[in-house]
Amino acid sequence: MTVWKITNNLINTAEGRVLPPGSELDEYLILKLGGKGTPVTWAEPMRLERDKGSTSRKKPKPRTDLIPFQLGVLVLNQKARDALGDFLSRFGQLLELNVEGDTEYYYNVTNVVPCIDLARSEKRASGAIQKEAFNESAVPIEPAVFKDPLTVTGRIYVNDGGKAVLEQRIKEHGLTGMDFARTGV
Repeated sequence: MTVWKITNNLINTAEGRVLPPGSELDEYLILKLGGKGTPVTWAEPMRLERDKGSTSRKKPKPRTDLIPFQLGVLVLNQKARDALGDFLSRFGQLLELNVEGDTEYYYNVTNVVPCIDLARSEKRASGAIQKEAFNESAVPIEPAVFKDPLTVTGRIYVNDGGKAVLEQRIKEHGLTGMDFARTGV
């Protein structure tokens, strides 16, 4: 079974999302964002801003339905939430965001599946995993979206079945901003 990483090949060319100025002073921001495979709750929608790029740009960056924010994070507009939300919600939370008065959704994956074979994976000098090798018997058989505890903060994975479901819905609804990269050594 193949494992795929969810990516956004438009991350440098599409309008993204950024934290508001001063939010780096929020010592609890990482806990609010989650991303470690645990559920989070927000008292009110988190605020993000549109990253329109340089003010000297003559033409604004195009918008996508799955919006670049940071590595390993999905932000969905309403169209993407309507098309993918019921499937994605089985494996995590869709939390409301306030983006300059508009509602968008932060996807926090809570389905953590230990399936990376650390011994066979390629690592950087720092010890971080560069290229994953998977223990195929530990990868979910049913369509799934998941994170692995060894790469929990930076990567969202899908198996073949999950990729097929997402690709079908992306095509049916004309969504932009989600791509898949094959993983494994």
